[in-house]
Amino acid sequence: MALQVLGKVEPKDIKLDLGVKELRGKVVGWLMMAWEELAVEEHMIRRGWEKCRLGKIHDSAFQSHAISECLTKGLLANFEPLEDREEEAAV
Repeated sequence: MALQVLGKVEPKDIKLDLGVKELRGKVVGWLMMAWEELAVEEHMIRRGWEKCRLGKIHDSAFQSHAISECLTKGLLANFEPLEDREEEAAV
């Protein structure tokens, strides 16, 4: 695209390659750039959690209650205990 712009191609005639091969390598870079820009915007992150009705997600009491609810309802039954994964990694 840069060559097209530098070559004085009319904007309406610029062709963008939107194929998987072209975009695959760029997506990770875009995600990392977006993460780096948003990571310093703590107020935006907190507001996003609030919009999802998870505004207290950073509160340890909220986290403990959420884990208790998941355990009580069996929502974590398919997850391996963290200790098992740590032991496997050490082997």
